[in-house]
Amino acid sequence: MPSDAMKANLAELLQELDPILMNPKRFMIATLLYTIGGMTMGELRKSLGINWGDLDTHLRRLAENGYIELWREPGKHKGLEVKVYLSELGRKKYEELGEKLKGLLEKIFF
Repeated sequence: MPSDAMKANLAELLQELDPILMNPKRFMIATLLYTIGGMTMGELRKSLGINWGDLDTHLRRLAENGYIELWREPGKHKGLEVKVYLSELGRKKYEELGEKLKGLLEKIFF
């Protein structure tokens, strides 16, 4: 059974996790953008299997916090498509979250 000090330490580590990226759908969006690069909104929606409303809500939250950038670019067909990129801040925050999660798991399992 974990000691009170260990419980307090774990609770403190959990509170340090980025609340923007800890949302499962936003985490999946950031993971795709981090690993694959820029994607159109349609590609993101299809890859994640979510509806347009959910995608819009989560992209808006990421954009409001500076984690992503949206660009209108010529599409494969007629017109412009909105392409989503992880911003420099978004990449930094994603990497920081990865390090914090790694540290948390090391404390739990080792």
